[in-house]
Amino acid sequence: MKTNILYLTLFLLITTACSDSLEEDPKGKLNENFLTTEDGLNSLVLSQYYQNRFIVEDMGELGTYPSDIFTFSVNGNNAIQLTKGNTSILPSLDIISNTWKDLYEGVNNVNFGLNVLSENTFDSSDILEGELSFFRAWYYFLIVETWGEGAHFTVEPTATIATEGKQTTIDVFYALILDDIDNAISKLPASTSENGRLTSIAAKAMKARMLLALAGYSDDVIANSGITNKNALYTESKQLADEVIGSDFRLLDDYESIFDVYNEGNIEIIWSVQFTDNNIFNTGPVDSGGSGLHRYWVGNYNKSARTQEVIPRMYGHSIYYGREYRHHMMTKYFLTLFDEEDFRRDATIQTVWYALWNESNQQEDAEGIPFRNGIRTDTVLFKPLYSVDDMTAEQYAARGIAIDGLNHIYNTDGTPKTAARSWYHTMKKYLDPSRVVPKEEGSHKDVIELRLGEQYLIAAESAHYLGDDMAAARYIDNLRVRARKNPDGLPVNASDINIDFILDERARELGGERLRWFDLKRTHTLGTRLQEYNPDAENIQDFQKLRPVPQSELDKVTNRDMFKQNPGYN
Repeated sequence: MKTNILYLTLFLLITTACSDSLEEDPKGKLNENFLTTEDGLNSLVLSQYYQNRFIVEDMGELGTYPSDIFTFSVNGNNAIQLTKGNTSILPSLDIISNTWKDLYEGVNNVNFGLNVLSENTFDSSDILEGELSFFRAWYYFLIVETWGEGAHFTVEPTATIATEGKQTTIDVFYALILDDIDNAISKLPASTSENGRLTSIAAKAMKARMLLALAGYSDDVIANSGITNKNALYTESKQLADEVIGSDFRLLDDYESIFDVYNEGNIEIIWSVQFTDNNIFNTGPVDSGGSGLHRYWVGNYNKSARTQEVIPRMYGHSIYYGREYRHHMMTKYFLTLFDEEDFRRDATIQTVWYALWNESNQQEDAEGIPFRNGIRTDTVLFKPLYSVDDMTAEQYAARGIAIDGLNHIYNTDGTPKTAARSWYHTMKKYLDPSRVVPKEEGSHKDVIELRLGEQYLIAAESAHYLGDDMAAARYIDNLRVRARKNPDGLPVNASDINIDFILDERARELGGERLRWFDLKRTHTLGTRLQEYNPDAENIQDFQKLRPVPQSELDKVTNRDMFKQNPGYN
């Protein structure tokens, strides 16, 4: 099984004296003996920050699909197959095999580094061990939640091809995960001057997330993982979230600014995976370098879903409105989940497009930005979050504005109309207007993995399961302060609190942040919420709370009689 080869040719991220961020410097092939030195081990640790670029990209699909809040567009084969749940295709789907490869490359490198530290002591041993422990906990967390007992488990590194797979129980994974993340909490510094470097606060935030996932298993699994019972688990997850909330991180007043490429490293972001605007160092999942996440949620915006006609003074692909890619599409349920008084609605969902064409001289705006001297240009396309009748559409057309109501994009049952799978609302969180050209595939934008808003929701869910819905309501109420257009809007009461209410709030706050599939899996609501809110996912069955082991990996193992495919997949 070629899942745990030690790749010694990874590009390395190194810190420079003049920089407060992690930057990468291609170093070529490394000698294994060098990796057993302090400099070598530091290089190995920094290479994992690079490896994480691939993992967050993978989770852009596996953490998103299938779900109640996203469905597929016309071009996204991975999104299509994950949403439809075709069990004969999924074992060979590239996103599943690529994610397996990316995670196990990371696991093997980390196993190697921790093995070196077990035999050697360096001045920086504690911090290096903390970083490696965090990474292994995170990688195995994603692995066990994705493949369950079908996953391969090892703590031994290898520089050769391993052909014997080892499967074990959920509690064995979680015992290691919790031990590693506790080690990270104890060894990592409380703060760092380098953007993107891990801290003990990041480890606490990650553990709080992990504990909620563990709560989805039986009492026996929880106990065998090292936690007394579910009450103890929820007590600890709430305590950790409280500690993070009480740290130096703060909720931003402006929700949209959290995701602004010009506001990276802001005080709400606990940990993000770093990219750079220097393309020499912006290696990543996209062939040309950088992240591809900015493209996935962008449909065509130069045509109307209602008329299928070209939008005047608008062109396909722009720096400001994004590279049209047509992979991910929001469900009608998600678009109607936000109250009109919720600032998060407009910060998340693109509903208005302004002209990109300069009518005065019939030339396009070279920068692809719909502003002239700080003033917005004319509105040319409006996709309101409600249905639009013919009379209203004609009135907008008379003003030179194309309008696509929800009824022009979705059928009454919520399935997208055929043409509208190309012409739909953009989800804005990953847009990167710092790109140089409209069709630039790679984004320079950091990918946020942990931020403070999630911790309020973890604390609320933990409080709910501890029987304190008044406390749960307070956490959500505090989180909603910045979301309110009206100070008296968006009220929340203890009587409102249940898991569906919390999941709805997680969608509003965290929608698109690569967590939704995991949320539905751990709360055992995957089947029910997909049936209710995403008609494209009607074939999803309960066993699909786990992904299939990639067929390519099964074909490589020599102990095939012992290393099994997950149930339900052929």
